[in-house]
Amino acid sequence: MSDDHSGWQPPQPPQSPETATGFLPPPAPPPGHLPPGMVPAWPPQPVAAQSGVPRWLVALVLAVLVLSYGATVFFTKDIWRAGEPRPVVQASLQIQQKPGTAPTPDALAQTRKVVESRLGHLGGHDVAVGLDGNTLKVTATDVTEAQLRGVTATGRLYIRPVIHAIAAQPDPTYPSPSPQTPQVADSQRIADEKALRQSTQPQIQVLALQFQATRCGRPDALADHDDPTLPLVTCSDDGKQVYLLDKSIISGDQIKDASARQGGQRGDYVVFVSFDDKAADVWSTFTAANTGARTAFTVDTQVVSAPALLEPITTGRTQIHGQFTADSAKSFAAVLAGGALPLPVSVQSVQADQIAPAFWSVPRIAVVGGGVVVIFAVILGVVLMTRWGPRHR
Repeated sequence: MSDDHSGWQPPQPPQSPETATGFLPPPAPPPGHLPPGMVPAWPPQPVAAQSGVPRWLVALVLAVLVLSYGATVFFTKDIWRAGEPRPVVQASLQIQQKPGTAPTPDALAQTRKVVESRLGHLGGHDVAVGLDGNTLKVTATDVTEAQLRGVTATGRLYIRPVIHAIAAQPDPTYPSPSPQTPQVADSQRIADEKALRQSTQPQIQVLALQFQATRCGRPDALADHDDPTLPLVTCSDDGKQVYLLDKSIISGDQIKDASARQGGQRGDYVVFVSFDDKAADVWSTFTAANTGARTAFTVDTQVVSAPALLEPITTGRTQIHGQFTADSAKSFAAVLAGGALPLPVSVQSVQADQIAPAFWSVPRIAVVGGGVVVIFAVILGVVLMTRWGPRHR
């Protein structure tokens, strides 16, 4: 028996053919895997619910939307009633020539522009103002004949402190005063009126007051020709008072805007005026230093209003109270807002008519448009509820 053990090795366990040839065993099945033919255990594992918008929330939003639209339709039912006919005016306005001058093309064009601006401030629509020589051809909707005649005033405004006032003594044989178109007087007549009614001498001022008291209501040759740097003797627009006024402190060129609405203690119409910054400072200083005094608002030389100053006015706004109707207040505000006419105009002819109101107004369009939006919102909500909403047993 040989003692050489160098080539001996212990016996090895038998190997499978796959291991012997280099193949690995298959991986273990994942947890929960069931071989074919086996029944899973009961109860099954819960499945997570699908995410989405709750149906009840979509239904609530749609209900609120539909009810809100229904309430809107109910409370705006008056907009479907037949509207009032709309006034339409067509007029010819004659541009007058100032004494001793010929109207320039620039002055004619500026006069046309001011008339158009005034009609716009009145709230007129489809405004058209054409210039044919010395004639303005005007067409406007939503403007009455009275308003149109009101905006033909020259509209030169001055604010003057009141020095003295007396009652007028009208001539009983002369007709009662009525709105007058500024008369084109000759240069000598205007110079004579200025010498009498705009004198700085107290004796002449007293005589001018007494003389003018007998002429209130007559056409004023000084209309639109008074010098704002001199005193002025003039009548009120109703012909009942005669005033001696100091020189102007604010002119119409310093007015930014004007509007008319009911705001008086008796429900009468008032014109609200806004000044530019410079005039606002002047008005604030003047009213603070002259509380209790009277101040006159003159337009084309006539006194429209002469209220007493009750307190300082520092807002840059003031009110003009006068014997205004709805039409005259709107016309007066439009005159102030549009500015003075470079050349005086007179009404040659006016043709007033009425047209049926347009069916599609802004409120009606808004209500119908809102209905279309609600319909699409309901359709979208139903789609959300049926397709993407969560399902619960």
